[in-house]
Amino acid sequence: MKKTDVPESPDRLLAKPERLVLVLTLIFVAAAAVIALRPAPEIRLQTLSAPVRSAGEPAAPAQPVDLNTADLEELESLPGIGPALAQRIVEYRAAHAGFSSPEELLQIEGIGEKTYAALAELVTAGGKEDTHEDPGR
Repeated sequence: MKKTDVPESPDRLLAKPERLVLVLTLIFVAAAAVIALRPAPEIRLQTLSAPVRSAGEPAAPAQPVDLNTADLEELESLPGIGPALAQRIVEYRAAHAGFSSPEELLQIEGIGEKTYAALAELVTAGGKEDTHEDPGR
């Protein structure tokens, strides 16, 4: 059998540079398929104008909440104040004839320095009703 009668092996059909290009192309196509089929990462956009908060946490009120006139719903709109703390605030208000200042929140069980710091700019004690008559009248 002559050398010319033997079919060439597949390795000999392509020159070395052509094989290299073929192998690199196959690697590229496989990598592109892996990237294309992988799930896209979740993209979360945030606006700079609103603070980020937990999913279950209510938004901070637009106007300061008056501790002396707020109902339970308004108190619960404050960050860190749930139904139990809102009820304690209302009970404290009733027992002490209202709040003289927002700092009195620190007297309520469950409100510490950290919670108060988050509330300080969101509450006022301006609606306290004066039960004493003005002697000048």
